[in-house]
Amino acid sequence: MQCPVRISIIKNEGLKKTLITVLVAIFWIAVWQGIYLLVSDDLIIASPMAVLNRIFVLGATKDFWLAVLYSVLRILLGFISGVVFGVLMASLCASRLLNQLFAPIILLIRATPVASFIMLTWLWLKRDSIPVFVSFLMVVPIVWGNVATGIKGVGKEYKDFAKMYKITGMKKIKYLFIPSVLPHFASAVFTSAGLVWKAGVAAEVLCQPKISIGSNLFDARSFLDTLDVFVWTAVIIIISLILEKIIKTLLKQIEKKFAIAGLT
Repeated sequence: MQCPVRISIIKNEGLKKTLITVLVAIFWIAVWQGIYLLVSDDLIIASPMAVLNRIFVLGATKDFWLAVLYSVLRILLGFISGVVFGVLMASLCASRLLNQLFAPIILLIRATPVASFIMLTWLWLKRDSIPVFVSFLMVVPIVWGNVATGIKGVGKEYKDFAKMYKITGMKKIKYLFIPSVLPHFASAVFTSAGLVWKAGVAAEVLCQPKISIGSNLFDARSFLDTLDVFVWTAVIIIISLILEKIIKTLLKQIEKKFAIAGLT
């Protein structure tokens, strides 16, 4: 049975953290409002209240939710496929020969600007597929590199121990490699979750799929609709925070399952 005092402390800490978050948000909204009043030009900056009202107006339309849904699905598809491919390549490249063979691919992806990938893939893929592929490319090198580091981190003494006691197959993966790899994997996934959303939306802005957040943002900029630029930017930030929170929670559950210290 849990101690009532401990439960009370946890609740108070959670309430305190929430209160601080709310106060910080209020402070920066007040700064935003102050800048708006100082500039006094709706073409340059939109007011917080106008943005909030516009979000509610757009939120009542079917097109808004379709744009959000399609963008999230595209970027999530690229994200998940990038994570899976990154883990597979890191596992394959545990061999020194294969690592040397494929290492230039990671360097190439990391060195190439996102805009260049978007322009190149525009020649090869349909518009709706470009954000998926760009998201995929953003995730692969991060997951690949981190998981490879985790695999290399398995000490020789542990491998010798597994060999001595004939621990093979899934048991070897579960008790030897997963504990070493999982913290690196969690860090890679959480880091790439923030980057992939920004890169995916940037790809949408440039290639303009018919139904997407990026297309709406591009149209708002083209028509000098400052309010909608702020609105869609706010939507991008909100969705990014929600997705990161969901991914962080899932990672904590996975780490808890394998009795590894969770994310801070």
